[in-house]
Amino acid sequence: MSKQTELVDKLKMLGFSEYASRAYLAIVKLKEGTAPTIADESKVPKAKIYEVLDDLYKKGFVGKDEDSKPAVFIAHNPLQRFQQWMEQFTDLSEYLESIFDTSGPTREYGFYTVGNFSEKLDARDYIYIFEQFDEPQDSLFSRFFEGKITNYYNVGGPTSSLLAITEKNMVILLEKESRVQFIAIEDLLFNKFINMLFALTPVNRAITEEMESTARGEKILYIDSIISTTGAITGQDGNIWVTEERLFIRTPGKSVYARPISTVSAIQEFEDGSLNLVISLRDGSMEESQIFTYSDPAIIINLITFLRDK
Repeated sequence: MSKQTELVDKLKMLGFSEYASRAYLAIVKLKEGTAPTIADESKVPKAKIYEVLDDLYKKGFVGKDEDSKPAVFIAHNPLQRFQQWMEQFTDLSEYLESIFDTSGPTREYGFYTVGNFSEKLDARDYIYIFEQFDEPQDSLFSRFFEGKITNYYNVGGPTSSLLAITEKNMVILLEKESRVQFIAIEDLLFNKFINMLFALTPVNRAITEEMESTARGEKILYIDSIISTTGAITGQDGNIWVTEERLFIRTPGKSVYARPISTVSAIQEFEDGSLNLVISLRDGSMEESQIFTYSDPAIIINLITFLRDK
């Protein structure tokens, strides 16, 4: 798309006709000109140019020197003119905002919003909840969520905002002066969100050829680095990665430990910050391992619990 076409399209979005857009751009380029000159520059038919220029003149986008014979049309400063033109809509938009029923829902472009949110949400419905707030009394989570939660994170920050994730949608709460804005985005966001989690741990986050080979085409959802592990798996400085179907653990000099997610009978965090993993074997016995990871073990716990129970 040429620059000329792009500018014409933008002017048409503001209500200019095709001919008016082309004529206005021609006048700005020429600074001033007679109707025939502007018609030649803009490629607007000469039979239409006078009507188009008179309309631009009446709307105040161009000036006209009628003392000249023939009349000369003059371009006003575009920045000043458009700023003045846009200002006339400020009062209108403020009035419309004042009468807009912010307590009622609106839906557009896949977003569901409520401008004055006061309901309660069940924390158990969400895979992850992240919140920013300065003071405890500003916590949106404590005001709008109820039910047991193990995957809530206060990430700190200057704004009072909250992000809650499910497999199929994302909910955002924003503090806006005297109201709370609720925004729900319906989308298959879970896999996208898992990709964002890769940024949480700075150590060894890359998917290696070994990981891809052992995953056998299964999408790798999460990777973490291991400080150490004891029990059924022993070693130091390894990696743990998770697909939709299986859990993998590798420590140097050892074979890759791979188990189906469905065989995870228990997974929890110990007081020392380690991850306790219990696997059920076909013969009825159990394999138990204690794993120290670099990032928060709750991330792995919530992910595996979600995959196992879905």
